[in-house]
Amino acid sequence: MALSLAQNAIERHQEYLKQYSALRFGYSGHRYSNNPTVDHFLLFLDKVLQDPRIAYYPNSMEASAWDFGNDDRKDDEIQTDILTAVTSARSSELATFGVENQWLNGKERRDEWRDALLEPRNQFHHLAMLLTMLPNLRSIKMVHMDPCSEPLREMIWAIAAANCDPASPAFGRALGKLAEVSINSGDPEFGEHLDPYSPLLALPSLRFAQGFHVDADLWGLPGESFGHDSSVLRPRHIEEIKIRRSHVSINNWEWILGSIENLKRFTYEYDLDFVRGQEEDVCDQLVALLKEHASHTLTLLDLTEFAPSESGCTCVGDLKDFKMLEVLRIDDTVFQREAGGEIMRLVDVLPASIRTVKLVAQISHAHPADLFIGLAEEKGDKLPQLQKINLEGKYEIEQEMLDKLEGAGIAISRLSRWQAGADGV
Repeated sequence: MALSLAQNAIERHQEYLKQYSALRFGYSGHRYSNNPTVDHFLLFLDKVLQDPRIAYYPNSMEASAWDFGNDDRKDDEIQTDILTAVTSARSSELATFGVENQWLNGKERRDEWRDALLEPRNQFHHLAMLLTMLPNLRSIKMVHMDPCSEPLREMIWAIAAANCDPASPAFGRALGKLAEVSINSGDPEFGEHLDPYSPLLALPSLRFAQGFHVDADLWGLPGESFGHDSSVLRPRHIEEIKIRRSHVSINNWEWILGSIENLKRFTYEYDLDFVRGQEEDVCDQLVALLKEHASHTLTLLDLTEFAPSESGCTCVGDLKDFKMLEVLRIDDTVFQREAGGEIMRLVDVLPASIRTVKLVAQISHAHPADLFIGLAEEKGDKLPQLQKINLEGKYEIEQEMLDKLEGAGIAISRLSRWQAGADGV
């Protein structure tokens, strides 16, 4: 008997590992008709209430807003199917759960959530509740969610505030192990706003933050609308940031970078399509912030798509303050003092620690080969660790120059414009 019970427990554990370790919700996951257990937040919330052991299995979650209009059936048919899966007894349990949930303050707020949890369309209430119930999540990917959803914003801020306060009764109880967060917009025209998710960056456990098609202009002090102390909710422990095809304002970067203690890898691919109105290129300001807050920790720096404006180029000056920098991928325009003007020599601007340089061709009105003047001759004294230069895009460099560089121990390779970034060099 005991052996049979143990065997059943092992089999259930293996099945739960297989079924619930990686969750996918919404239209980016499996179709509702094929796998209803993980396709809508309410259904999975219901399963966790049926068997609370399930809550401890998920370690990654990809969440997309459920697109009712993306299903062949009518909205009311979809909602009926979902509600049918949640029995009346468990509906009562859901309502009770909303009323008793410790993350909600005030009777009025709890009553509001109690009613909202039983409506399939209130998917952000369901997701918000799930975030409080999955203690072992290590990775979250948000894809095309509604950034203005107040229930989700409210709960994210409450969870972050609790995790940043060791004296809080809820310290570490929700998202206490979250190490990676990814924000990805399904709409390249408008992008995904960073503000609703920014408190996740402050979680003590978080080490990696990634964004694609992010449009970030700080709307105000983070958390102020929910009564949290924004000075406490600051990113401190992130080691890698990777933001691509996005626009993040310099105010956002000041908030993100201002308190980080050990940033090692930083990637930012700018996207002018997200800029609302006239805004100057922020590359030089961003580099200044990185020098101030990560000059002794950063080992990889990748800054691209800062194309020169009509008024000139963004020149960042030298990068010698980055004492630990080993890998650099960057637009070559940052080494041009002004549009069509003088180009600084790499040997004069790179730190002695650099090992790999990947240059992205943007200069069109000057002689990019000037970047390499003196490099072969002075490498031994100024850049003793330099081993490789990748040229991404069109570079017209005389063979004699290439031979001198290779003779000095620098391997030269050419890549197409959209080949691998810094991670691939």
